Amino acid sequence: VSGGADSTAMLAAVAALPDMAGRLAAAHVNHGLRPLDECEADSRAVQRLCERVNVPFAELAVSRGAITRQAEAEGSGIEAAARRFRYEALAREAERVRTDYILVAHTKDDALETVLMRMLRGAGPRGLALMRPLVPAPFGGPPVCRPLLDSTRHDVLDFLAEQGLSYRTDSTNADPRFLRNRLRLRLIPVLDEHFPSWRRGLLDTAETQALVSGYLDDELEKHGAARLAAGEPAAVIDNFEDLPPFLREEALFDAAGLVKPGGKTLRRCAVRGAIRAAASQTPPLSADLGAGLRVSREGGSAVVRQTGDADAAPFFSLLINKCGTYTIGGMLVSVSESDAGFVFSVRGGST
Repeated sequence: VSGGADSTAMLAAVAALPDMAGRLAAAHVNHGLRPLDECEADSRAVQRLCERVNVPFAELAVSRGAITRQAEAEGSGIEAAARRFRYEALAREAERVRTDYILVAHTKDDALETVLMRMLRGAGPRGLALMRPLVPAPFGGPPVCRPLLDSTRHDVLDFLAEQGLSYRTDSTNADPRFLRNRLRLRLIPVLDEHFPSWRRGLLDTAETQALVSGYLDDELEKHGAARLAAGEPAAVIDNFEDLPPFLREEALFDAAGLVKPGGKTLRRCAVRGAIRAAASQTPPLSADLGAGLRVSREGGSAVVRQTGDADAAPFFSLLINKCGTYTIGGMLVSVSESDAGFVFSVRGGST
């Protein structure tokens, strides 16, 4: 329970259900990212709410600066690092108080925003699938349940007004450095004005992708699920050559996630494009996937390993199929042919 509108509504609503006495515990994660007085005020607000609804309260504090250091070390964003710390803290607290579920307050709006973000980042079918109401915990612990997933943000605010409940507003919600904030503050108002039915259309797309995602999971389990290699930091996809290209792509993506589970985000357009190019190549070859990963074909299998230069600067992939001059990422790339092969000349940019 952060103290924001969604989690405040969730705690109050669940605590009011019949026979819930003694079955709930509330945890507030202090990420140590915002000013100290703001963090303390959030914690006090959640504690008062817990007293009002008669639910035990625990504050789970992250050392100040730990999330920022982790994000820099992994090459991931602050939001991704904070999510990891949050779920790990919740898993520990769930084990301490012996609970069966972790409840989080994602709403239908959150789910659609997530699909929109992943679409802009170039996610595959499983990334575009709508959030599920019950999922395994991402970093251990009991399953994660989303009881507000059928409720909109308007529903939440109406409920809080009816109950006379106040809530906290995170000051970072207005920070445009975060993609979700840019969507909420800039893109979604434009969509609402010019494409008022976009939510219904995106919801339909996400529900269809959920069906596709389930099919992919079943097929990968039957034919080519990635597994960690024994004795080395690598992932193996058996019978890779026998898989159709769309299953190869998803299997490679799974393998990359196994090799670097907490590292630089793998759902960038460039990484997805590099994985797709590698998945479609015949005859077998080795290829860089980006994010410090490389795939090699060994027999009929594919093996994904770290390259050691993992968290270098951001990268992109560019398929060049004829000589000429290309402009991309602030660079001028000239390609010509000589007796020795192809000659590449790069000017500008930072790489």
